[in-house]
Amino acid sequence: MSADSPALFKIGDLNPPTLIAYQLWRPFLRARLMDESSRSIKLTPEAQQEAWVTFCARFEINPETPVSFPNEYAGLSEDGLRACASLEKRIQLWKETQFGPNVGDLFLKRRAELERVVYRLIRVNSESLVRELFFRLKNNEASFEELATEFSTGSESQSGGQVGPVAFGALNRELYEILHPAQPGELLGPIKIGQIHLILKLELRLPSKLDAPLSARLLEDLCNTWIEQRLNAMELQG
Repeated sequence: MSADSPALFKIGDLNPPTLIAYQLWRPFLRARLMDESSRSIKLTPEAQQEAWVTFCARFEINPETPVSFPNEYAGLSEDGLRACASLEKRIQLWKETQFGPNVGDLFLKRRAELERVVYRLIRVNSESLVRELFFRLKNNEASFEELATEFSTGSESQSGGQVGPVAFGALNRELYEILHPAQPGELLGPIKIGQIHLILKLELRLPSKLDAPLSARLLEDLCNTWIEQRLNAMELQG
């Protein structure tokens, strides 16, 4: 380990076969790979203290007089806990250096699927019923919320048929192909997917924005892809 990341524990009898049996081998390799890859990042004493304060705030620990430690860190001394905080900080800085410049490109590539949507849904098991409900909606004989609450067979009946906001990329293929080209306020149906009959109404499209939470998510996606590629290569070589 580097100077600002001392050894936190000894593996002892946790050899590769044991780790594999416990389904811990791949998580261990992921952690080891990030540790080794980030060793070029050197933390100043000030950065280590900042990491410690941030770490303690997350677990509601007094950084001046730490007494109770989180369960997942049970058994560590204060020095060990500080080492964990510094390691987290070092790895985060490495991620930002290594993958941060590519976040914008990934956002542009995935922009369409990251866009969120709010829609209403009625799903029933009867073709004749779905046609009747669609006719009533088209003729303004009832509101979508009223009919969804009374007739829809899924959990959306509790919200007047409303679903979302949900990312387009999280929808199944059939719903994505129906909703993505639609315009807000558009009534869609009747539609049959499998054995289910649907009526849909697009309420809102929420454009994706590269804000701090999304940037952090895309940074993790880039890092995870990089790690998985290397772990897969290691398995092939092994």
